[in-house]
This record gives sequence, C-alpha cells and structure tokens, in this order.
Amino acid sequence: MPDPTLQPERVLWLHVLAQAVIDAASKRREIKKSIREWVDTDDFEFVCGAALVDHVIVSSLIHRLLNDRNRKRAFHHAMRFRFSVRSFIELHTGDIDKDRA
Repeated sequence: MPDPTLQPERVLWLHVLAQAVIDAASKRREIKKSIREWVDTDDFEFVCGAALVDHVIVSSLIHRLLNDRNRKRAFHHAMRFRFSVRSFIELHTGDIDKDRA
C-alpha cells in the first residue's frame, strides 16, 4: 500500500543524495572534488534534513567512497545505495516509474 505521507520534495532530495553518492565514486577528479567540498557544508546538511536522513551517516559513506582507491568496489557500493533509495521510494509510492510509459 503506497504511503501518501512520502512527499515529492523528500523524493527529490533522496535522489539528490543518491546522485552525490554515485558522484563520490566517480573516476573524474573534478566531480569528486566538488562532492568533497559540498559534503561538509550547511547545504549538504539541509539536503539530508529535507530527505530525512542522518547527514553524519551519508557523509561517512561519501567520504569512504571518495577515499576508496578501488573504483570498482566504490561504484558497487554507490549503486547499492542508489538501489536502496529506489527501493525505499518504490515501497512508499507504489511505483517509481509510473510516469514512464
């Protein structure tokens, strides 16, 4: 049963965080640099708060991915996080891809 309390704004911020986690596992230095700078800002805390997730936990994950020299492993962990977010949204909305037809 879909959860009508999952607001579209929260879904948006969850997707923003999922993309940040994926970017932390990127090969591209400029993307990683941007994420490294962003994760320690008030803006990052705001996004986590809007997504209703603990910024310390997400920050820890991002820093771990940024520092992981094994890009394949980092990307694997990033995608697991992304799919967890997607599963959470699907569970609470009924279908994440309902607009894709």
